[in-house]
Amino acid sequence: MKIITVGRHPLLEDLKRQYDRARAGVESFDSFSFLPENISCDEIVILTSPDSPDAAVGDMTALSGLKALASRVKPSPDRTVVHLLLQSQVTMRMLQMTGFSPEVEAVFEVWPFTMEEAWARKLLVRFPGLDPSPWPPLDRVPIGPGSRRKVHLVISGFDAQAEAVAFQAALSAHYPNYRPSDKVPLRTRITVIDEDVRSRRDAFISRYQQLFDNSYYRTIIPADGSSEFHRPVYSGQRKDFVDVEWEFVEGRTDHPVIRKKISGWAVDPDRILTLLFSGGNDTSNLDRALSLPEEVYSNSIPVFVRTLGAGWAEALGRNPRYASVHTFGMPFSGYDVSLPLVRMARMLNYFYSCSLAGEGVPTSIPRDRVSRAWREVSSFRMRLSNVFNVMSFSSKMRSLGHENDRIDRFYALTREEVVSLSETEHNRWSVERLLMGSRPCTDAEKEEIRASIAAVISARKAGEALPEDLKRTYKQRNVHFDLCSYDELEADATGRDVREYDYDLTAAIPLIMKCYFDEYGNG
Repeated sequence: MKIITVGRHPLLEDLKRQYDRARAGVESFDSFSFLPENISCDEIVILTSPDSPDAAVGDMTALSGLKALASRVKPSPDRTVVHLLLQSQVTMRMLQMTGFSPEVEAVFEVWPFTMEEAWARKLLVRFPGLDPSPWPPLDRVPIGPGSRRKVHLVISGFDAQAEAVAFQAALSAHYPNYRPSDKVPLRTRITVIDEDVRSRRDAFISRYQQLFDNSYYRTIIPADGSSEFHRPVYSGQRKDFVDVEWEFVEGRTDHPVIRKKISGWAVDPDRILTLLFSGGNDTSNLDRALSLPEEVYSNSIPVFVRTLGAGWAEALGRNPRYASVHTFGMPFSGYDVSLPLVRMARMLNYFYSCSLAGEGVPTSIPRDRVSRAWREVSSFRMRLSNVFNVMSFSSKMRSLGHENDRIDRFYALTREEVVSLSETEHNRWSVERLLMGSRPCTDAEKEEIRASIAAVISARKAGEALPEDLKRTYKQRNVHFDLCSYDELEADATGRDVREYDYDLTAAIPLIMKCYFDEYGNG
């Protein structure tokens, strides 16, 4: 296996160690200009510099180099994997919305990442049967359909790392005890505490406007006791369908009112609390993490602290009082070149292709068919959607009582379990689509699409030419008919209840995780 790296970054040495363990040869170049004319390799790593005066400009230079490189690589059935380290979350968000140029998509399977995103996933996402993570999951106990417990993530400081954690948590923290019909539905709560929370809140909300238009969120100003509350735009008109709520608090964790709130959260038996400190330097982050109310430490509430230097974890380990305080974020690690999420995403996509073709749930995962189905996914956005789905696999299985480190005990899901987790998957998918910029249909658009679906079904039955499927047309405009509550979902233009796709994908989870472990679990 031959690897080419382009650019300099502290991460490079860690990546070389990973490739060395995989017995891959690495050839490194400082820039695109040093690359040979004919490129032949199995994978490419492109590293942008953290020292660039303008991170977005450095990212765009790398994207231009990637596009030029695409013209020098001969297309093959299996696209060459490219790991692309970006410095700006703006660039990442742009790519999530737009994908890559056709020239790049034709020859490369590009996986862009920022170090903030890599660390957020490392903190929050678990993999089946592999070495246990040193960071406790947000759902430290199974949250089944009858549970009254809710996950609550509190983020102090709102820098790029904190935003990445909030984004990844919103994508992955979904549980089957959310029922929109309840008087007080149990939603995952994400609380952000920052001295400049209002302006940073406004910037965050503007980036993900569709999510916040359809979410509950509030802003609290302890200094003057004021608060603002936002309801979803269709509140009172349609059933709720977003299972994540937000809270923005102005101040610091040492403010008396905020300390009192944290103390109460730490002892609440129905709340699964996690705190994360970012936004400052190592000293200020550690200072705040070690100055919390006693209830946090005595109840072993996990506290994640972003640090850029090594050695802090060993120092913390010498005091039992801080056993639940965990550091993360060193700049020379955090990214896994083996792409475990992508490996599972490829398997998931195979099951989706079978479901879409009406073949039902396969009982095996043939590697050639998995590869063939993955080659047909030409869009980065659709590949990314598969990745977002598998990020929640472990928590879904844990909600049913499965032990993540005992793959041999995984069993086929019952019909009741499939239905329960399918609703959870729809809720997760809804948040994903909103984060990616899609919006729900208006009432008028819904009626127009329903008429179109009925016309397509009627024409198909009559053997006539099919009219335009407006559901598909609106979807291409980032307007999605299925952004609604689970029990309001309807049939698509094939006449099939769209919930059946979620049934098939959910039923496949145990087999995907088992096959993943069998193939990759031992490295």
